[in-house]
Amino acid sequence: MIRRTTISVFTMALVLCACTANDDGAADDGSSGEGDGGSDSSGGDETGGPSAPPVLPAVDGVEFVDVIDNPLLPMPVGASWEYDAVTEEGTEHVVVTVTMDTETIEGVVATVVRDTATLDGVVIEDTWDWFAQDVDGNVWYLGEDTCEFEDGACVDHHGTWKWGDAGALPGIVMPAHPAVDGKPYYEEYLVGEAEDAGEVIEIDVHVDVAAGSFDGCVKTEETSSLDLTVLEYKYFCPGVGLVLTEEADVDEELVAYDVP
Repeated sequence: MIRRTTISVFTMALVLCACTANDDGAADDGSSGEGDGGSDSSGGDETGGPSAPPVLPAVDGVEFVDVIDNPLLPMPVGASWEYDAVTEEGTEHVVVTVTMDTETIEGVVATVVRDTATLDGVVIEDTWDWFAQDVDGNVWYLGEDTCEFEDGACVDHHGTWKWGDAGALPGIVMPAHPAVDGKPYYEEYLVGEAEDAGEVIEIDVHVDVAAGSFDGCVKTEETSSLDLTVLEYKYFCPGVGLVLTEEADVDEELVAYDVP
């Protein structure tokens, strides 16, 4: 998922090949070195772009469970994360909270996560995301209801989508067993509206951010087939989740969190 605020103002024809997420546990060793953005990572294709065309994970027949406890993207009810990013427009602060609410989508009971971004204290985006986990431990993204704000009013729902509406399909945002396998995957798919893709490009990464130091993290690369200039690197750490997002000119880092 790529944020569509001041940090990232987020159709090429693709042949979609249904596949399941890699869960064999095998992975290449990631190289480490002194890097920027608070991490000790230098892996991945720093020129950007997926290593191959993204594919859609096969959702037919997938069995979902009631909790999201993938170590790299845990979502227990009541968990919260806060992120800061200094942009040319000012300081952006993001609060992400796992609510007690659920949303039933295509028969799956999804966890509702609220993601609110403010710029110098003024709300600029408010999003309700829907996630679910399957029996193997893959975390799926089932859609979002998002709105961008100007002068206190909702002005743009661009990026809103839900599995099953207008042909939208879900994607995987965190595999059960992340592997550096050169296989990018769609995290969301609604033609012309939501076409973000992710790829695991490094494992066992050390990351330092304002909220602390973390080991055993996974680095992903995120792109969008709707905007080939979009490129983000994200770092997910055990027991915490997302701790750092890097872009060309700004980093969004975790400053506080509470994961019960």
